[in-house]
Amino acid sequence: VCSYTAIVRTLGTGETVLWPAVDLLVAGCFQVLMGFFFLGFVVWVISTPILCGFTTAAALTIAVGQLSKLLGIKGVRRQFWRNIYDTFSKIKQTKWPDAVMGIVCLVILFSLRYLQRWTETKRNRADTYHISR
Repeated sequence: VCSYTAIVRTLGTGETVLWPAVDLLVAGCFQVLMGFFFLGFVVWVISTPILCGFTTAAALTIAVGQLSKLLGIKGVRRQFWRNIYDTFSKIKQTKWPDAVMGIVCLVILFSLRYLQRWTETKRNRADTYHISR
C-alpha cells in the first residue's frame, strides 16, 4: 500500500521513481519473509478500529481526489484540504458534459450493483423455498 501511494504521488511531478521502487522492493521482501516464516497471524494483532479508520481515510482521500475530475475542474491542487477547497471554490468552472457523463456512469454502476444483489436475493429465496418444501 505504501509503495503504491508513493508511486502514484510521484507520477506527473517529474520526480524520480527510485525511492518508491526501493520502497516497493522492501515491502515485497517483508511480505515474502512473513510468508516464509508463517507470520500471517501478525495481521490479527491490528485492531478493527485501526483497520476501519485506515480504510475510511483511504476511501475519503480517493473520493476527494476524484471529485474534481468527475466535475471536469482543472487546476486543483493535490493535497487533501487544498483539493477540497479548490474543488468547491471552482465549482462554477464545472464542465457539464464531463459531470453528466460521470454521474450517468455512477448511476449505471450502482444500478448494476443493486441488480446483482437483488437477483442473488431472489435466487437465495427460491433455493430456500425449494429446500424447505
